[in-house]
Amino acid sequence: MTRRETGLAGEQETETKQGTWRNRIGSKTVSKSLSTSEKLNKIRLRTFCVDIIKGVQRHSKQLLRR
Repeated sequence: MTRRETGLAGEQETETKQGTWRNRIGSKTVSKSLSTSEKLNKIRLRTFCVDIIKGVQRHSKQLLRR
């Protein structure tokens, strides 16, 4: 995660894997955006695990057919 100050006073761009959050420093949007990115990460992890499980199930079914 990289942070860089923008020209606007009191604004900050935070680059995460999800994209760029533009936050006003000292406002509630900072914590909100960070919590939403954490939620996104959790959701992504969950779907990723589900995909792996489905893939394994498919693979085992193919092996059973042989």
